[in-house]
Amino acid sequence: MSSEFRVRTGGPTPRAIIDPGIEELSWRGDQPPDPLEAGVWELYLEGVSTRVTTVACEPGALTVTIRSGASFEDCELALGIVRRSAAFGEGNVDTGDAGEVSLDQLDQRFGADWQRGQLQSAARISIHLARERGLIEMPGPTRSVWVGERVTQELEDGDDAVVAERLVAVMRRVLWPEPRYEAASEFTVTDPGGDSFTLGMLLPERPCVLPRTDRLAIAAGEEAFLIPRPALAELPVRSTWLDDGNQLVEGVAVDRWADLCRAAQRHRLDGS
Repeated sequence: MSSEFRVRTGGPTPRAIIDPGIEELSWRGDQPPDPLEAGVWELYLEGVSTRVTTVACEPGALTVTIRSGASFEDCELALGIVRRSAAFGEGNVDTGDAGEVSLDQLDQRFGADWQRGQLQSAARISIHLARERGLIEMPGPTRSVWVGERVTQELEDGDDAVVAERLVAVMRRVLWPEPRYEAASEFTVTDPGGDSFTLGMLLPERPCVLPRTDRLAIAAGEEAFLIPRPALAELPVRSTWLDDGNQLVEGVAVDRWADLCRAAQRHRLDGS
């Protein structure tokens, strides 16, 4: 579940209300003007955030959304915007189910215990849904985190009191790998018969994060051919699962790429 906080700000709202000048702060899409205009902005902390914080601006009001699975730092980022908005505006915050609260009440009700509780709830709900329905997708700032059997086992392995920390660790592992790993290109392809599938691309000398796809394209000279995604396990390449959809794939040197292509040819899909 997401949590929304609505604040009546009155007149034109300075950009500094939502942009406190944090070095790690990044924006998905356009950055907001100063003063703010009507619109929606998405922001996150580079290398830290597990979910994107959304700020919707309308004449005389701001609505800040904290998504389920947001890290402690994401919660503080969002609640900081709420506090500054309330201090600039009428002083109270509409929290939805909890009603309208003052700034003092906001800090009491939505402090560290609430932040830990929403993360624990996100972990437990993800475990339940993954068992009941299969893979669960949690979109993040850089890619989606996939919760299935592998992640469920990891979340359940240890003291339940720190399941929040385990969820954050899994999500950050997926969202913020070492910079040397590129995000592998991902495509959606429709074949002549009208069926669609997702496709990831493997290239030589490219350590990458390979997203969850149906098939892989292997670059072989001037052409490329397709193999099923599970066939990656049969190729001479080192890979590590980050969750139940994304894998870290180590780069393959050019002088070893021909060996990989020969191994992949055994799994080549018809027509590719």
